[in-house]
Amino acid sequence: MQKIANVLSVSIPTIKHYGIQAAYNSYGHQEFDLSKGDPGKGFTYLIKTLLGVYALVNKDEKLSDLLFGPFMTINQDEKEAAQRYFDFIENYFRLIVSKEKYDEVTANINYQELKKALRIIMMR
Repeated sequence: MQKIANVLSVSIPTIKHYGIQAAYNSYGHQEFDLSKGDPGKGFTYLIKTLLGVYALVNKDEKLSDLLFGPFMTINQDEKEAAQRYFDFIENYFRLIVSKEKYDEVTANINYQELKKALRIIMMR
């Protein structure tokens, strides 16, 4: 848990300061340098998910714009864009890992319960 908190505490201000669209522009070490250890695709997926949750729960407008903005379409509200963001990162993760790895990671983070909680958050 502390590792996750540390990553988020550095990632959020960095994303906001540099205007990083996190769904597209955050990757693990291995995708750039094979000689460095990588926390794994599942960890990257978890961080992207938690960034979206943080933006929604804290009503962080700047972070929301960076995360959900690329998923906005004409006449669409932010909640629909947020849903498209979560769908995108889930579908991308599903594409880059095996079914077994997807099932393992989503079970570990209790993703089905998280999806239920996200629906409640977005109804507010």
